[in-house]
This record gives sequence, structure tokens and C-alpha cells, in this order.
Amino acid sequence: FEKGQLPPVKENGFWSITLYHTDGRYLVPNEINRYGINDRDSLKENEDGSIDIIIQKDRPDDITNWLPSDEKSFNLVLRIYIPKDSVADGTWLPPVVKKVK
Repeated sequence: FEKGQLPPVKENGFWSITLYHTDGRYLVPNEINRYGINDRDSLKENEDGSIDIIIQKDRPDDITNWLPSDEKSFNLVLRIYIPKDSVADGTWLPPVVKKVK
């Protein structure tokens, strides 16, 4: 997420990103029992204020922003509860997932 571009929610709202198997029914088992990242997590910002969510099987040195996956395909689901109007009118859009490796 670019600086200041986390999913916009109204007061008492929240967002979450959950990783599922491709069938969409099951969470991916992992060593830290983390199945989602959300706005209640203490996410680590980059120097420029952006936030990277690391989605991969291999455990990184810093697991703060890590959402464990398996080696196969997966589905990511972004949920936004009590979103601001910019979500509904399409002026805010989620970032594109970028493959790094």
C-alpha cells in the first residue's frame, strides 16, 4: 500500500486481507497460525511510509508483515467493513499484487 492508501474505513470500521486455498473454502495452514492481516495488526512501514504485505511460503527474517502462503496458487480476499465513500464510488482502489521473485 502506498503511503496513506490503506483501505479507507469510517469510524468503527476495519479491513482485513485473508489468504485461502484456491477452492476458497479453506485457510492455508502455516507455522505461525496467521491467516490474515488487518488494520489491528502493528504493521511495519517502509521508510517512505508505504506498507508491504509479504505473501510467500518461506519465512522472512522479519515476520511482522508476512502472510504465509503455500507453494500452490491461492486466493486473497480483501474485506472492508464500514468503508468510506471512496470505496463505494471507486475513487479508492486496492493496490495490485506484485510478484517480486
